[in-house]
Amino acid sequence: LAVIPSSGINAEYGDIYDNSPVDHITVRNPGVSVTVKGGRPRHCDHVVSAIPSFALARALRDEEIGDRLAEIQFVDVALVSVEFRDINFDIEAFGCLLPSYENPAVLGIIFDSVILPGSDTKQYNSRRFSVMMGGEWFAKYFGDSNSCDHDLIRTMALDTIKQYLGIGDTPSQCHVDILQNCIPHYTVGHRNKVSHLYRLIKEENLRLSLIGNSYNGAGVPDCIANAIDHTEPLHVIMNERYYGYNPALEEDSAPRGDLFQS
Repeated sequence: LAVIPSSGINAEYGDIYDNSPVDHITVRNPGVSVTVKGGRPRHCDHVVSAIPSFALARALRDEEIGDRLAEIQFVDVALVSVEFRDINFDIEAFGCLLPSYENPAVLGIIFDSVILPGSDTKQYNSRRFSVMMGGEWFAKYFGDSNSCDHDLIRTMALDTIKQYLGIGDTPSQCHVDILQNCIPHYTVGHRNKVSHLYRLIKEENLRLSLIGNSYNGAGVPDCIANAIDHTEPLHVIMNERYYGYNPALEEDSAPRGDLFQS
């Protein structure tokens, strides 16, 4: 994603606003628009939203769909990044998940040095891990995410690495990040909520597509598949509207229509 702003894509496909929080979105025709904080409304044909459902709910303000979006829950996660120096660790894997009956406070451990070896320290033999903690049980074990005890979280993370990976060395680096509302929590009835959202969008003829991890899967493959499913039909519609052809019937693909992605 970091290469997109400097790749020249703006000139062909539209404008990219970085570090610009979305302030207000209108998805009823006429008057479909997106306003970033401190900016003027950007009028468009359709809005493809990849921001979290709770952020979209705030941006839509008084829209009825905003109330439905706000019902989708998100949870806080503590991410503890740990580096060890000159240790023996030869397990080749993405990481491991911990079953909740063993330790509900810990979600899993990512083996960062295995999946991203290029980020290891070059000056010495480095092994990095990320311990994910909290989720649905964050408040129960750590309290308020704004005032939780980082030392407690750090100690629990190191104890977890020692218990499950057998590494009891003193880390060369250890950093705690509190990620608020970072993962959607699909509760019982989530599919019905999402189906109701889609039905409301269709019935009200809202110029809005919902992608991202809030609706039909939190994993990266799910997000990619959902983005393709929702944007390919728009590609056809916009090309027919602006260029008078269906790209499925043409060998060469023309630039897409003016869509605003939030």
